[in-house]
Amino acid sequence: MQQHFNENFMESDKFPHATFEGRLNGFDLQKAGVQTVEAIGTLTIHGVSQKKTVEGQLTVSDKLLQMDAVFDVRVADHDIKIPRVVFLNIAEEVKVTVDFQFQKIE
Repeated sequence: MQQHFNENFMESDKFPHATFEGRLNGFDLQKAGVQTVEAIGTLTIHGVSQKKTVEGQLTVSDKLLQMDAVFDVRVADHDIKIPRVVFLNIAEEVKVTVDFQFQKIE
């Protein structure tokens, strides 16, 4: 089902990548452990950009900076057309799960 959705509705051949550009708020790099943070920025899917705020969990350690988040995206917000024939079988919102590992750029 996922492959069919990606190929036929997401048009993965034309739009192979989704991006999120923004910044994290509400964290302290000096505090090790898990912190709830907010990422505010622009989510681009299917060639359409939308402002998005995502809440997630940031893990801070001396060797790792990682964020995990789960959020919903409305397919209509990104101009993804679902034919009426399969409309009842495809959700209007899809759940997105992300796991970012950040690296310091020197």
